[in-house]
Amino acid sequence: MSTTLQIDENDQVRLSDKIHQLLLERILSGAMQAGDIVAEKKLALELGVSRSPVHDALRDLIKDGFLQQAKNRRPVVCRLSSADVFDIFEIRILLEGEASYKAATRMDRVTLAELRKGANFLFETEKDQAWLEHWAQYDDHFHLCIAKASGSKRLMQDIIRHRLSHRALNIQAESPYSFSNSLQEHMAVLDALDNRDPSQARTAMQNHIRESQALFVNKFSD
Repeated sequence: MSTTLQIDENDQVRLSDKIHQLLLERILSGAMQAGDIVAEKKLALELGVSRSPVHDALRDLIKDGFLQQAKNRRPVVCRLSSADVFDIFEIRILLEGEASYKAATRMDRVTLAELRKGANFLFETEKDQAWLEHWAQYDDHFHLCIAKASGSKRLMQDIIRHRLSHRALNIQAESPYSFSNSLQEHMAVLDALDNRDPSQARTAMQNHIRESQALFVNKFSD
């Protein structure tokens, strides 16, 4: 089945990142398995895009260890281990802990109120399969707002790239109850940001990501 990516000119996410995200979802769901060849031209035709953003997405997936490419060969899907997943989260702990520290004295009250409203909606909504998609969207927004509020464009860009894999993991979750503690952890981060406490904001964010790390490493245990 052909898949054409929806392109919004006002969307801040690069087309190559959208392709990166799509391929990650396929890899983590098992639709693309270890050893499968990824053909750049074929993928561009399937998605209805030029080869340039596909090339960039594949380059980033190789850099992140999801694909490997021998000289003069096309990329192939790597086997993702629990150690790989652990490392993904270790990078996020460093990056997003620092972003939260910086955001504590910069994030505006309107954004904080919006994030609390979103969390409360999820607390009150029935936890069915549709809830997972709402959760993934809110989780993305939550972390992006904090990255933006850090005041560092480079830090924000690095966080966005490393969170692509996390969104793919979120979408693959089998039950909304997998994230029963995550909303509470989000609220702890928001409390620290609201109190303008940089150290506590960093600690709360790092604790939150470590909880997710434990959840997903367990799912990928050898």
